[in-house]
Amino acid sequence: MHTAGRPSRRTVLTGGLAAGAAALLAGCSSARTPRATAAAPEPRPATPEAAYARLMAGNARWVDGELDHPDRDPERRQLVSGAQDPYGVVLSCIDSRVAPELVFDTGLDDLYVLRTGEKPGADPVDTMIHHQIRITADELRANADLAPLVKKGALAVVGAYYSLDTGKVDVLTGAPA
Repeated sequence: MHTAGRPSRRTVLTGGLAAGAAALLAGCSSARTPRATAAAPEPRPATPEAAYARLMAGNARWVDGELDHPDRDPERRQLVSGAQDPYGVVLSCIDSRVAPELVFDTGLDDLYVLRTGEKPGADPVDTMIHHQIRITADELRANADLAPLVKKGALAVVGAYYSLDTGKVDVLTGAPA
């Protein structure tokens, strides 16, 4: 349903960030020169806070149109061809206009992206979307396998909303301190 002054669809981003093996939870042209293809890959974040900071810095670059395009060259593709080792996971809506790797200015193998639909026929009103984000993040934090990781600080589950209007990701719940 399209309401005057609002886009006809909104996009949801819910998820979490993690360091180490546990992880849970978007390229346009750029005025800045992308990193040279021979550059070493960015080091993997060591904590949920560092992963969160990297993602939010990438989103700020996306919003400002100052993209780095990290780790997106043939050398990186070859390096990651043998196995996946992302530092974060993004649960995103299936909206084709949103690619988390672009919204967060990340490279190959930085994120594990899961896409999900909203209930068919549901009206994507902001209030409902924000509520669903919080519910999903809360359920992930309470999950029997994830809760111990959250409690000891090895995993952060962050609920956030991506605005198609501005390109900005607004964190709703669970941001690491």
